[in-house]
Amino acid sequence: MSDGLSDVYYSQGIQALLGMLVTLVCIAVAWNLLQDVRWEKLLRQPAHPRARFLQLIAAIVIGYGVARFLLDYWAWTGAIKWLFRAG
Repeated sequence: MSDGLSDVYYSQGIQALLGMLVTLVCIAVAWNLLQDVRWEKLLRQPAHPRARFLQLIAAIVIGYGVARFLLDYWAWTGAIKWLFRAG
């Protein structure tokens, strides 16, 4: 395998690892922030396992959305340089 191709694989691997870490951190932050929500006003039994599962799903959805935004924004800022190098 050529050295340039292995650099591409390495770069893709780093991007994948970074994407996973950013997503997990965003989900953890969302979970932490959702702990301050007054679930007893929204749910009858906020301590029930189903309610906790709903909180987990909400944290995953919110955290994933924030992570996607951050990762997309990072990719866009990295790609915008090609607009100025194209000429």
